Parts: sequence; C-alpha cells; structure tokens
Amino acid sequence: MPNKLPDHIHSDLTLLLQATLYEGQIDTVLKQAQHRNKQCYAELMAKADDLAAPFQAGDIPEKFRTKLRMQYMEALNQQLLNFWATSRFTPNANMPVNVLTLDINTTGSKSRFTSTMSSNPSYSLREAIAQYTPGNSVVVDGVVYKVRGIEFRNQYQAVHTFKQIYHNKENVVIDKADALSDKMIWGVNNRLDLELIQPTGFLPDVNERSSRIIDNQTYTRVSAQLIDADEWADNNDNNLLYSVRSNRQTGNAKILYYNEGQGFGYCFCTRCGKAVIETECADKADLPDRLPDEMNDVRSQHNYYHRAISGKERYKANTSKYNPLCSASNDLSLIKRNVIIGDLIQTDYAEIRIRHQPNTRWISHRDSELDLLITLGIVFAQALVDLLGKDRNAVDFAITPNGHICIFDTNPGGAGYANQLAKPVIIQQVIHKAAEMLQEAKHKNACDMLLDKFTLRYLHHIDIPNALNWLLNT
Repeated sequence: MPNKLPDHIHSDLTLLLQATLYEGQIDTVLKQAQHRNKQCYAELMAKADDLAAPFQAGDIPEKFRTKLRMQYMEALNQQLLNFWATSRFTPNANMPVNVLTLDINTTGSKSRFTSTMSSNPSYSLREAIAQYTPGNSVVVDGVVYKVRGIEFRNQYQAVHTFKQIYHNKENVVIDKADALSDKMIWGVNNRLDLELIQPTGFLPDVNERSSRIIDNQTYTRVSAQLIDADEWADNNDNNLLYSVRSNRQTGNAKILYYNEGQGFGYCFCTRCGKAVIETECADKADLPDRLPDEMNDVRSQHNYYHRAISGKERYKANTSKYNPLCSASNDLSLIKRNVIIGDLIQTDYAEIRIRHQPNTRWISHRDSELDLLITLGIVFAQALVDLLGKDRNAVDFAITPNGHICIFDTNPGGAGYANQLAKPVIIQQVIHKAAEMLQEAKHKNACDMLLDKFTLRYLHHIDIPNALNWLLNT
C-alpha cells in the first residue's frame, strides 16, 4: 500500500466517508481494507490447498477431477466479493452470499459433467440447513435425491479441526474457552464444548440410486444465537422497562445459524462427510461407542463400517471398485458425535433487554421468562418489518442465554433494518404495533396467526396475556 494516496483517490474517499462513522478516518479504513484482503487470501489459499489434496493422493476418476476443478474456479471467481460483502466491507444488495448447494451431480455413472445435467439446487444458509438436513429428500426435475452428508471446509485435509462453542448464563463464544467463567453444559451433547460443522455444500450418497419416491421428511430445529457480544454497561439510569443497543455498540459480534437435529445434533464422519441424526447424547447412552444404525450401512457383528458417500474416499485406490469402505470405518476417533451444522453471518441487529414486572430487575436468564421473551421476539420482528414495509423473511430473532431479545437482519452483511430499533421513535412504534397484533390475536383466540414456517415450532411458547401486560405497561 502506498504511503501517500494520489490526490484524486484521497478526495473520493473523503467524499465517500462523509456522514459515516469513519468520516475523517481514511487511514483506519485503508488498514481495515488491507486486513480484510489478507484474511480473504488466506481463506482462498486454504481452499486451494484443500482441493489440491486429492490430486496429490494419486489417480482419481475424471468425474471427480472435473468436480474439483469446477470448485476451484468457483472459489477464484466468487470468493473475494462474497467475503467482502459478508464482512460488511462492500454493499451486497441483491448479491447472493452464504449460498449452499446440494451436489446431485456426484451421483450416477457419467464420467464427466455435461450441459445436459441438472443444475445443483441451492438455498441461502438459513434455508439450506433446514431443507438439506441429512435424511431429507429433495426433488429435482422429477427425481428424488436423498441427502446423506455434508461437504465442509478443509474436507480433503488429513487433519480436521472444527469450531468449539461455549456458553454460560451471560454469553456464547466460539473457540474462546478461557473467555467465559462458570461454563455450562450443552443439552445437545452433555459437554461444556459443542462442535460446529460449517458446511460448504450437501451431498447425496453415490452408492444409492435416485428414485421418484419421497420418504417422510425429517423435522429438525434451526435456531440462531448471538455470538461474542460485549458485556452491557451496568446502568439503571432509565425508568423504562427495556433498553436497546445496536450492533455498533456490541463489538465484533455475529449471528450463528445452526441446526441441532432433533435436539441431539448429528453423528458425522470427518472423512467422507456422511451425517445422520442422533437420538440421544453419546455421553449419556448405555453404549456410548454405539453409532446410530443409519451410520453403519455395512453390517458386521463386531465392527462399525460405512461406505464412503462421495469424494476421494469413494475412489481410494486400495479399496474395492464397488461399495468401498470409508477410511473412518471402525475408527471412532474419526467420527464426531452430537455435532451441530451451521455457520456465522455478520449482519445488523439490535439487542433488547427487558425488566421483570412489577419490579425493576433486568431479566438475566432466558429460562425464567422464556415464553414472554419468545412471544415478544416474534411480534417485535413482525412489527418492525410491517413498519418498514419489508418481507417477514428479512429479519429474525434469537433469545440469548441472559434473556435478551436479539432482532437481526437475515441478509448477510446487514440491510439496516434491525438496528433501527435502537432509535427511540422506532422502538416505541414497534411496541405499539406489537401490542395491536397481540390484542387482535387474543380477540380472535388464534395464537397461530402470529407464526410462520420459521416460528411455528414456538406455538406452545406463545403467552399472549403476559406479553400484552408487559407491552401495555412500557
């Protein structure tokens, strides 16, 4: 980076930064841009090294070789802009980021990709981790494909490390075990740390034939959480029943979208990516080493075996041509138990803390008033998009461990919707409109009118009388 910018670039940057948080801070902006560039190129290098690993391992089929080349070119062509947009460095209006695909072209017997093949279906992160849940069926051009596993970052490397999530009554952090005291056990795996698998795509099983029969879909839970937020300033100066702060006041916090299956996460192979739903905590099971039956599709009296569903494991030179066993078979150290699937997005949000009624204490634990918090989160999100004239899918909500309501933009990078709640005028309008919505639902005796496909699972948490009482006393 040059020590002195040309005059015309300096003038353009000065004009660009006017009336923003960075007005008069050109040097700071340039340093951040340089840092973001280094991060991005580090990601690209890691991706390239990962894709190169199968080539170095020996002879691989032409179809798999072509697939890797396509992924390599896609990374080179798109990753830089996607990274900048997701990191709030460039605008990303109408630009798809955090898009995940189901790679249906890994199936079949064709040796190379052709123009007659079906396009891989794709969704944004939020939809993908719900629709492409391992075990679900996806219909493409009249053909049904069963989702069996996950492509993930650094999948082809010899050693895999995954993010560790920790939480206590106040906060949730990633890979910062020492940052929290009094860490709490997760219900998903009965441990202090919870592993997060960050998917780059989803996979069917190349050993299975596609069909036209749709099996029963698997119901799983997709949730969100605020990660790495700074502590609140300890003040009780205002007499209001609530306090609001935007993402500009909470450090470098992010939103985590994750799918925890049916409450106990997934059993996951770190070699071929195969994943199946867990039905209990492995740490609490009578036989903790016993894998879910779906994981062991090659039956043996004393051992655990499964076929590699895709990738280089499928085509290892030292295996049988048909139904080769994954190298993780019978090696429980390569199988992850009770993991969750998801990823982080950086976006705009507002964090709202509320007081108990009738006293003045802040709610400090989600379990103490969970029904109230969920009900308020639902109606606050709906009221905000109604006021702004936006679609309900534009914002979502989460309840933090310390009982705060986080309203956030679903668009990675942010769209400037949720953080408007930090404006006193907007939050008052939202509270008024939320009360009207609850009064209408009470009058019609219809809790479900407050819900949509993303919030339907909260039906039994709707508490209209308690939420109305809180809203009408603010």
